[in-house]
Amino acid sequence: WARPSRDGLANELMLMIAADPVPFAEQADRFRRLHPAYAQALLFGLRESVKRELVFPWDPVIQLCSDLVRRDGTPDAAPEEAAGTRREIAHLLSAGFAPGPGQLPFELRERVWATLEPLTGDPDPDPGREDRLLKAGVELPTISTNTIRGKALHSTIRYGLWVRRHIEQGPRSVERLMRGFEEMPEVRGVLDLHLDPKRDTSQGVRVVYGWWFPW
Repeated sequence: WARPSRDGLANELMLMIAADPVPFAEQADRFRRLHPAYAQALLFGLRESVKRELVFPWDPVIQLCSDLVRRDGTPDAAPEEAAGTRREIAHLLSAGFAPGPGQLPFELRERVWATLEPLTGDPDPDPGREDRLLKAGVELPTISTNTIRGKALHSTIRYGLWVRRHIEQGPRSVERLMRGFEEMPEVRGVLDLHLDPKRDTSQGVRVVYGWWFPW
């Protein structure tokens, strides 16, 4: 008590990154070898900096996220720590798809999707956890935004809107927009899969479809 702690240091690090993201984004690869608390601090801090409309290089950040997703976290991550990291990656990508000066560069589309797509198949929430959350009074929209698969589905739709915005700004925009999901079959594939109740029984995930229905 009242001593320096890993969580305390991670929180201070997060505040520094949110205020000045560039040097940390440039050295993102080094966080892969640190305790998961610091990788999560990086991801959270970068998300906050996007909200503040700060600009940083996304390339090394996406590379880190891809490595963490593929290897299921940093080397010494416990299962709950790895899950926390994957959840932060989904949140950061979601923030990066929003319009603004700090948004993800469109040229990273393939790499970004390769990082996001595995998160859409994450086992969280499993039926047991979702049932416990519902019995504890947690509402379905909250479950959808605070579980890995749920947040990844939210991010998938944000990804689709991000792609659409760039199509609108590019050549042959009217023709391409008329093609709809033909321009982003990866999005259609994931949405179709999780819309099937035989493949995904989560009510929290299904909330995502109603949430974004106007879009």
